[in-house]
Amino acid sequence: MRKARLGVIGVGWWGTVGHLDPLSRDDRAEIVAVQSRSIDKAQRRAERYGVPHFYADYRRMIDECDMDGVIIATTPNVHYEQARYALERGLHVLIEKPFVLHAQQAEQLGAMARSRGLLLSVCSPNCFHPWVVETRRLVRSGALGRIQLMTHAYSQRVYDLYEGNVPAMFGPLKGVDDVRPDATSYSDPEIAGGGEAHG
Repeated sequence: MRKARLGVIGVGWWGTVGHLDPLSRDDRAEIVAVQSRSIDKAQRRAERYGVPHFYADYRRMIDECDMDGVIIATTPNVHYEQARYALERGLHVLIEKPFVLHAQQAEQLGAMARSRGLLLSVCSPNCFHPWVVETRRLVRSGALGRIQLMTHAYSQRVYDLYEGNVPAMFGPLKGVDDVRPDATSYSDPEIAGGGEAHG
């Protein structure tokens, strides 16, 4: 089976622990390149995970590397421009949530992907948890009878991030390669949008 050749745009906290780390252990994927605004961070991540190419500019990464798709794990305020650039160059795109900050941007990206036959998705792994997959199977099979009401609660502890208090969530900094978000990545509305509502 041919491996999916991928690039990761944004190898900060979630780009690393949520994407780069697990994909580096997945024999169905090959991480071709990583990007960070900080070339030093990009190089450290590339060396740590055995990725052959690293960049500070996502455009150069996309233009210079042979990839099937990209994962966008940057701050939400730049998702639209990064996804658009990747789609224009024929790459499949997976974007971390929040997808984009404005509905019109989502509609434009969706139309671009459809017109080019490309996959475009927001990363929302909850629908793949085993209990969710089994529940779906049971509902579709009719084994539970006629469903009249379903509810689902999803909670996570991110309040400190919305306040910009990264140490409260992660503890003291443990060194140069301690993977954590910047203080403004979740707390600044110009960068992150509307907090949990957008997320």
